[in-house]
Amino acid sequence: MSKILFINCYDDMMLALRTMSAQLERDGHEVHLLALRHLEDCFTPCVPPVMHPVYNYSLQTTQKELDHVMTLFEEIDPDWVGFSVTSNHIGLIIHIGRLFKEAKPGIPIVWGGADVWFNAEDDIRYADILVLSEADSIINDLAKAIDGDKDLKEVPGIWYKDRHGEVHKNPKLPPFEDLESVPYGNWSLERFHEVSADQLFRHGYHPYSMVGQGFRTVMTARGCPFTCSFCCNGYEREEVNFSRLGRQRTVEHVIAEIKHLLKTSPGTDVIYFSDEVFPMNRRWVEEFADAYRREIGLAFSCYAYPTTVKPWFAEALARMGECYVQMGVQTGSDRLNRDVFHRFATQQDAINAGRILAEHGISYAVDLIGYNPMETEEDSRATLDLLLKMPRPFIFQAAYELMFWRNFPITDKAFERGLPLRQINEHTWLSEPRKDYRFWHAMWVIAGTCKSMSRELAYSFVENPAYRENPELLHQLMQDMQLMNFTRTPTGNWQHKDRHIRDLENYYYRMEGSRAVKTYFNAKERVAELVETGSRIAKEVLSFPFNRKAKNGADGHSPTEELAPIFAQHQSEMAARKAEHEGLGASTGVSPALVMAEGITATRGTNGTSMAKSDTRKKFQYPKATQVRVGRAQGDVKREEPHTSD
Repeated sequence: MSKILFINCYDDMMLALRTMSAQLERDGHEVHLLALRHLEDCFTPCVPPVMHPVYNYSLQTTQKELDHVMTLFEEIDPDWVGFSVTSNHIGLIIHIGRLFKEAKPGIPIVWGGADVWFNAEDDIRYADILVLSEADSIINDLAKAIDGDKDLKEVPGIWYKDRHGEVHKNPKLPPFEDLESVPYGNWSLERFHEVSADQLFRHGYHPYSMVGQGFRTVMTARGCPFTCSFCCNGYEREEVNFSRLGRQRTVEHVIAEIKHLLKTSPGTDVIYFSDEVFPMNRRWVEEFADAYRREIGLAFSCYAYPTTVKPWFAEALARMGECYVQMGVQTGSDRLNRDVFHRFATQQDAINAGRILAEHGISYAVDLIGYNPMETEEDSRATLDLLLKMPRPFIFQAAYELMFWRNFPITDKAFERGLPLRQINEHTWLSEPRKDYRFWHAMWVIAGTCKSMSRELAYSFVENPAYRENPELLHQLMQDMQLMNFTRTPTGNWQHKDRHIRDLENYYYRMEGSRAVKTYFNAKERVAELVETGSRIAKEVLSFPFNRKAKNGADGHSPTEELAPIFAQHQSEMAARKAEHEGLGASTGVSPALVMAEGITATRGTNGTSMAKSDTRKKFQYPKATQVRVGRAQGDVKREEPHTSD
C-alpha cells in the first residue's frame, strides 16, 4: 500500500480530496492532506512580497511557506503526490511539482481538477498522470496501478506518460452517478496539515481560515443547469463537461454525513453547502429542511442563482434555522449578463430574489464581477442602479476582478476580439489596469455597503470628474464605509456589525457558568423537542397508511430522477429567453451581437462566438508565460503600472 500526499492551494475545505482520502484509506493506503494557504488568503495580500502569482498579482506565496511544504514532503516521503489544479494557481503548482521531482526523482505527480479538463494537452507536460474524469470514480483503481497491481492502460478516464515519455489517452468515463457509494469525507486531523502566514500548522488549521472558524462543507448534489462563460460549468463540449448532469443524494444520506462530520470534526459551527446551486427540487428541499432543523440545527450557508429563489425555497430555508445565502449577481446590466456572461437572469430577477429572501428574514449577500474590458459605461451604471434598488438589508460580498482562464468561453471571446490582457501565469490573464475600473469598483462597494443611499447622492460621485481622475479618493471613502459597517471579531475575520452585535447578545444570554441560564435554555430546547416530536407523531398517525411516501419519493423515483426535469425546465427557460432576444434582433433589424466598449462588434453563436474552438485555437494563439517573462526581462512588456483609459 502507498503513502500518498494530496495538496490543495488556497482552500482548506478541499472536499474532493477529503472524499478521495477516505476512499483510499478504506483500501489500506496512508493519505496525508496539505492545504497551502486558505481561502481568505485570496483576499489578503501577504508580506513580504512573494514569489508566484496566485489569485491575482498582489497575492502570492512566500519562500518560507514553500520551505514548510518541502519540510513536510521530506517527513512524509510519499510514494506519489496528487494536486487539485485550478488555473489561477497553476504557476505555483508547477513550481512545487518541480521541487518534489528534484527532492525525489521519479516520484509520480498526478493532476486533477478544472484546469485539467480544459487544458489537458498543455498540462500533461507538467504531470505524469492526468485525471479527466470525476476522480472518485477511478481513484482506487489508479492507486492500484501506481502500486504496480494494475496496468495504467486499464484505468479509464486518465492520460499518462510511459517511461519513454509517450502520452497515452485512455477512454473517458460518463459522469459518476452513484454518489452514495462514496464514503464521507475525511475530516480527521491526524494526517492533515496547513501552511499559511509563514507557519506550518500540524494537525490543525489556521485560526482565521473558514475551517478554523468552524465552517465545514457538504455537497448534497452535483451539477449545474447554467452555462456562465467565466465558469468551468460554461464549457458546453460534452466530452469535457461533467457538471451538466444533475445528480442528487437522498435526504437521509446527507443528514447522516453531517452527523458523521459533527462526530469526527470538533468545533463545527456552520455547515456550508457547496452545491453549484442549492437543490432546486422542491420536494427534496422541503423534506430536507424539516430533517435538518430536527436533527442538525446548526447555522448554514448556501449558494443560489437569482432565478431559482422562489417563495417556497425561502420558506424552507427559514425553517432550517439561521441562514446565509450567497447570490452571484455579477452585473446589473442585462446586456452584459446575456451577451458576455451567457447568463439569462435579468436585473429584475436579482431584485425579486433579494425581496423574497428579505421578506423571509434571510441574510443574503451579493457579489459582482468588475475590471471587465467588455463592460461599457452604461453597463457600469446599470450595476450601480441595481445595488441602489436591491432590498435591504443585504451584505455586499465583493466585486471580483474578472479572470480570463485558458480555454474558458469568455477567454476565447476576449482573444478573438483582440482585447488587451496581461498574463499572470501559464493559464490566467487579467485586464490591463484602468482608472475607470477602480472608480466603478469603489462606487459599487460604497453603494452596496451603505444601509441606504439615494440615487442623487450616488450619481453626484459618478458625475464628478475629480473622482474619475483620482479614484483613490473614492477608495479611501470605500474603506471608511466598510469600517463603519463591518468589524473584526476576536478570531480575526470580518463580520457585519449588526450580526456581530446579535452574536454578542446571544453569547451574553448564554453566559458560561450561569446555572440559571443553562437550565433555562436546556428546558426551552427540551420543550421544543417534545412539541416537535408530538407534532411529527400526530402528522404520521394522520397520514398512515394512505399518504406514506416511498423511500425515494412520493412516486418511488430517486432524487436524481426528480432533478432531471427541473434542470431541463431551467435550461429551457434560459433557452427561451435567448431565443426571444434573438427574435427581437431579427424583427428590428438590429443584430444582438456583442458591442464592445472599444466599439468592436462580435458575431454571435454558442457562448458568444461564431468560430469553432479549433479555428479559434489556430487564429488566436495564446502567448506562453515564458514569452511574457522574457519580454519583461528585455523591457518589451510593461509591468503592472496602472494607466488611464482614454
